[in-house]
Amino acid sequence: MIAPAITEELLELFKEYLQYNPTSGILTWRKSVGRRGVVGGVAGSISCGYHRFKLFGKNYMSHRVAYCLYHNTTLKSNELIDHKDGNTLNMREENLRKASVTQNRVNTKPRSTKTGHHNISQEGSRFRVIIRSKIGRYNQSFGDLQTAIRLRDIKLKEIFGDFHAN
Repeated sequence: MIAPAITEELLELFKEYLQYNPTSGILTWRKSVGRRGVVGGVAGSISCGYHRFKLFGKNYMSHRVAYCLYHNTTLKSNELIDHKDGNTLNMREENLRKASVTQNRVNTKPRSTKTGHHNISQEGSRFRVIIRSKIGRYNQSFGDLQTAIRLRDIKLKEIFGDFHAN
């Protein structure tokens, strides 16, 4: 799903109707917007693992709006906001950062795999690390899982900086 862009006009509307607490990460209503949107109340609810709210008939992802309010900036529809700790409900300022699609994808929890680790597959008694990025592909086989994890982490840090999740 591509999120709508947050333009200057939209940012001004959010400033008028919402208040963001960067310490708690909570968005609250400044102005009443109907029976659910009361002044001081939390804006929105949790849906599909994200906190979202509706304003004038349109849905918005709260973490994107929180980032824009705190940094007083706009966002294009293809610009993403990453949750550093992987918790999509943690909208504290220190946990939000702008990210590319690749950076955001790298900072995810591993799905169910044989090894339980991103970028590591098991081939017989060996463990293969495969990392793809815009700058190329890293493909290396190791005799034990711990060595594969250690060297994978070094390579991920080298390629993606602080965006990779362990």
